[in-house]
Amino acid sequence: MSDTVTNLAANNRRNSWPAADQGQWHRIAPSYMLIDLATNLIFAGVVLAIMFAPSTNELLHNLGPWSFYLLGGLAGIAVLSGIFSFWRTRSMGYMLRADDFVFTRGFIFKRIIAIPYGRLQLVDIERGPLLRAFGLSQLKFVTAAVGLSIKLPGIREAEAERLRDTLIEMAETRRSGM
Repeated sequence: MSDTVTNLAANNRRNSWPAADQGQWHRIAPSYMLIDLATNLIFAGVVLAIMFAPSTNELLHNLGPWSFYLLGGLAGIAVLSGIFSFWRTRSMGYMLRADDFVFTRGFIFKRIIAIPYGRLQLVDIERGPLLRAFGLSQLKFVTAAVGLSIKLPGIREAEAERLRDTLIEMAETRRSGM
């Protein structure tokens, strides 16, 4: 029985897409977890500040015991968001393959995006204040597809510049007829 389970697990690894033998998976910087967590906590703080504003306080007082349920729910959402920020960050990665760039994210709803090099129109590096404080960048990809813009956060600055240059070079050599 255990041989059958082992064979099934091996087949699932072989049939997963994209296969690890097509390139090397690169993960985003682990320090991005702190930025994601800080962003979620700031959002939760803003929501709680709005809830405790004088006009909102009167509304909560009129709700009676329901206000405690509301506050408890918001606190629970903030805690879950903080926990999920670690899993969310660990699920992000990218791979450079022969003909395309593959990006993955999501641990509950997994999303794998393959961008053919010839369809890349713009590779932009963004660095907000929190990202700069940790020495990180975010790459933004604009493709020929209408409305498709992909962001890859948590890349170290030197790696982001190297990756941008590599992707631009690959895109120029593989331009699709546009």
